[in-house]
Amino acid sequence: MAYNTKLYKSTGSGWDEVRVASEWGLIANKPSTFTPTAHSHSEYLSVTGGTLNGSLSIGGDVTVDGKIYSAPTSDSDSDNTVVTKGYVDSKTSDATVEGLLDENDKIKASLLPSFVFGGMRFVTSMSKPVITTAEIQQSFGEFIDANGGTMRGCYAIATAALTITISEGHAFVGVEEAEIPDLSSYTYLEPNDWIIAVDDNGTTWAVINNTYQSASTSLTGIVKLATEQDGINGTSTTLAMTPKATVAAINERLGDIDTALSNILGV
Repeated sequence: MAYNTKLYKSTGSGWDEVRVASEWGLIANKPSTFTPTAHSHSEYLSVTGGTLNGSLSIGGDVTVDGKIYSAPTSDSDSDNTVVTKGYVDSKTSDATVEGLLDENDKIKASLLPSFVFGGMRFVTSMSKPVITTAEIQQSFGEFIDANGGTMRGCYAIATAALTITISEGHAFVGVEEAEIPDLSSYTYLEPNDWIIAVDDNGTTWAVINNTYQSASTSLTGIVKLATEQDGINGTSTTLAMTPKATVAAINERLGDIDTALSNILGV
């Protein structure tokens, strides 16, 4: 039997090798096992982990610990710069809902219902001597456009004494002011008083009076209660007498009368 023999056939102008299929069992002196030579592939990342130096291009999504991360996409709404969408929930991702997030990747406040914002919200301060409720409504509207919700509970604080003219279609309720001439046309605010919208559209208003003047014989206001000693002294023109201070004052006066009678009668 021939070994390591090659067969050729004539082509008329040359010779072509004739390849003859061999049966595995007819090959003599072959090894029983083929042990690979020890080696490494330093240019490849091991399946057990390691550090990747350089850029990685991924054409599709990547799943890490069960979470899907989408591949970078082109932002067709702006300047076509490449942006990363980040983690994509298997249900619905907020990053895929157009117009949902603001520039800080937070849900836009204008999309939230008003009750999310709680109760009262400060909008602005006012110092204009004369202002209409329509002007205040416009200011509140700009605040709502930027921050969401409705005007209900929005308020402004007066930083100077001012007169508020009630615009057509507007009304005041629950005003805490004394001696208001005509609630159908205007009202007054003193420094630190609040005006608050009590409906969603800013057409119904209320005033929170945070400034209380001292009472006098001509003005309604607040008074301080007199102590017993104040009653006995009897000199204040601004303190309000309590029953206890009154009794102390009477007893003091009766004692003076008793002393005077004793002196007169010589008793």
